[in-house]
Amino acid sequence: SSLYLWQPLTSLFLLHTSYDISITSLMHLSSHLMIFWFVGSSLLARMGTHAFLFLYFITGIIGGTSSYLFMEYFDITMHVTMSTAALFSFLLIWSLFFQEITFFLPIPLNPKWLVWGLLAIATLFNYAQGDTAFAIATLSPFFFTYCYSLIIWGLEGPFERLTTFDRYVRKFGAFFVRSNTTSETFTEHKIYDIHTGKA
Repeated sequence: SSLYLWQPLTSLFLLHTSYDISITSLMHLSSHLMIFWFVGSSLLARMGTHAFLFLYFITGIIGGTSSYLFMEYFDITMHVTMSTAALFSFLLIWSLFFQEITFFLPIPLNPKWLVWGLLAIATLFNYAQGDTAFAIATLSPFFFTYCYSLIIWGLEGPFERLTTFDRYVRKFGAFFVRSNTTSETFTEHKIYDIHTGKA
């Protein structure tokens, strides 16, 4: 049978909702687009186009592949899409880049509590609905994005209790990527007199 290898990529452009067009599905789509616009615009300015697109597609591929392997191992079939997984990954990076921001909702709320709280609620909801593959499809790219942010961009983790884990992740990543703290080679610039040609 066909492996449908393109599905981890194309699932990024699908929404995890009912197949019919309804008020609920339209609200779901609108909320996704609004969050992507709010978070994505600031991340695009901070990360650049290439890093932004790379992270968007790699999260979909990782989430789609992990959920596919899970379904193959347990011989189950579920409807899994990657747009929500990519959304949580971008929310995570945004919360790491802008840890100093505070939302003044009914109570002051830091981005880390907002993002990790939403992830916990979504994961518990998926497990309660028996949608384990979708939970794995969301958690696996989230974990990758967290490690990627620590290794590549040198961002600080949001929780002090994860400091030891963060340190080991950076040490592990040091074997595969060059440290961003290595000394750069600067060229010494001199001012020359146009009349004499001397520095």
